[in-house]
Amino acid sequence: MSTPVDDELIERCLLGKLSIAETQSFDMRLRKDREFARKYRLIKMFPEMMSDQARQEYEKKLAETTAVIEKKKNFTFPKRRHIVWAIVVFIILTGITLLLFFTGGRHENQVVTLVPVARSPIPVEMVKKPAEEKPLSESLKVEKKDETVGLQKPVELVRPSEGAAFSRSELMQFDWVQKTDSFTRFYIYSVLHNQIVYWRGVRPGVREYKVPANYFYPGSYYWYVGIKELKRTFTISEAN
Repeated sequence: MSTPVDDELIERCLLGKLSIAETQSFDMRLRKDREFARKYRLIKMFPEMMSDQARQEYEKKLAETTAVIEKKKNFTFPKRRHIVWAIVVFIILTGITLLLFFTGGRHENQVVTLVPVARSPIPVEMVKKPAEEKPLSESLKVEKKDETVGLQKPVELVRPSEGAAFSRSELMQFDWVQKTDSFTRFYIYSVLHNQIVYWRGVRPGVREYKVPANYFYPGSYYWYVGIKELKRTFTISEAN
């Protein structure tokens, strides 16, 4: 059975703080202790189950790892065809420069006559008028309108409705409407175990998830997207 000492050991492993001997002992226990292995996978999948300090260190470590991977992806050596085209352009420009240099002396004795051109007056219609300043009352209206935007709910849950019931043989569908196109997360929370039992990252544009009910034990749950305060409850019962 998992204990707080096991939780601390798993957190240290995820943060890379185990010694070589501790790592070998940890790997051996993962192979022999199924409950300990299940707890390890659960904490690794849901960092929210860690202590506050460990979770902050783990998220910082993930962010740094992601930044290094993205940096490696963005760094690419120039392709061979790009190098070839650069050489061709350089040769052409060099040829044009040499041609102008050797032919420029032939025109040294030519006289260039400058003919003055009378400037025509600029039509009045083409003169731009300075932008008129908006009345102070209109500016205040715009600012007041912008302040109310933040009062809207960022996510509207559509289905299932509050208190919905499912059997374990059903495929549950969760739909919502997101006000902004930004990355968020979808959660299912077990009331009995008082912890998150399922979550998925929600990319911009995703508005639904389908989850088989047999993933979970019978009982009471609630689900939400991004903000826990906007949750909806549902129950799962044994298949008929």
